[in-house]
Amino acid sequence: MTADEIKLTVRMPLRMKVKLKAGADANRRSLNSEILTIIERAMKADPTPSKPATDKAA
Repeated sequence: MTADEIKLTVRMPLRMKVKLKAGADANRRSLNSEILTIIERAMKADPTPSKPATDKAA
């Protein structure tokens, strides 16, 4: 992990994890890389600018 990365724990339904893992295996990526790829694509597809959120957990 580099200085510009954070560790994040996410809860999700088991069936979602299984589907993500199958996609990761098919794309020869780690589960983490698969999730990041999906999020990056979704963010590029959304034309609205994101607003900074207040992270109360930090």
